[in-house]
Amino acid sequence: MNRFVIAGVLGLMAISPATADSQPLTYDRVHLSAAASDQVENDIVVATLYAQEESQDVARASDQVNRLIAAALQTAKQQHAIKSQTLEYRTTPVYQSGKPTGQWQVRQAMRLESRDSKALSALLGELQKTLALRSLTYELSPELRKHIEDQLTQRAIEAFKTRAQLITQAWGRNQYRLVDMQVSDSGGSSPQPMYRGAEMSLARSAPTIEAGDQQVTVTIQGTIELLGTLSKCY
Repeated sequence: MNRFVIAGVLGLMAISPATADSQPLTYDRVHLSAAASDQVENDIVVATLYAQEESQDVARASDQVNRLIAAALQTAKQQHAIKSQTLEYRTTPVYQSGKPTGQWQVRQAMRLESRDSKALSALLGELQKTLALRSLTYELSPELRKHIEDQLTQRAIEAFKTRAQLITQAWGRNQYRLVDMQVSDSGGSSPQPMYRGAEMSLARSAPTIEAGDQQVTVTIQGTIELLGTLSKCY
């Protein structure tokens, strides 16, 4: 039994140097980051509305909701600057104090999207005669976000290079080598709520829409290795 233990230890000792050689030690590496940001005006406004009916006759409630949403879609499609689509459709029993009331609630939502805030505001004023407004947000379109992020990436890389050169010179070196780099942005378009929470009443007039802006950031993180001889001693 002891012979097997000794053989195992010797085998481990034989393997260890090879493992160490496969992972060479590194020196004079510095991890740093740089970022570029910009305030960008949102170019898309998104509104979500819904129709809701309650009745003991679920078919009757469904027909009423379908009629309201169909009419709203027809009105919205007359505005070529506004995109419209239907969203979730739910039919649920109504409970009171944990007991069914015999009533059914039918609800369907629709989404409106436009770059023309005035046209969307006017349409919302019309649709709120029969529908309720659930949320109103503004955001960046995918194409605008990509354009801005491409510009910010160039600026962030230049800032990274400037900082890397500053660190290199501060340590008395004359050059550096880039070891690795990661580029990250502020994520997908983040909707900025203009209205959200308790739904607006049906009789509400057209809302005033101000698109506002949001900050877009691109961050560069990476590692450099200082090269050349030290001109100073630290």
